[in-house]
Amino acid sequence: MKTKSHRVNRHQIKFFRKLRSNPDGLPLEQWPPGPTMARWMNQPAFSDRMQSMMAVRKLETEFNAEAAQAKALRLFLDGAGDPIALAKLVVKMSRELRRKAR
Repeated sequence: MKTKSHRVNRHQIKFFRKLRSNPDGLPLEQWPPGPTMARWMNQPAFSDRMQSMMAVRKLETEFNAEAAQAKALRLFLDGAGDPIALAKLVVKMSRELRRKAR
């Protein structure tokens, strides 16, 4: 059952700032305890903001993957380097970026 809170509190704001400033993800010790997180997720304002942040992260990751692939293709077409090494680099970068998106 969701509560009627329309605003996030100062602890939640602090959590979002930490989450935003760590693009590789927060260390476990910086996450709120499980019961606190569960309570926060029941608040519409918090869960909406969390879903929005996750969508932005996913979009950023997809954009970065596309940019990395385009850069590798440009290097390949310019003849700079071994094509097999460049293909391996593209695959590796794509996997890393997609892993971060999850």
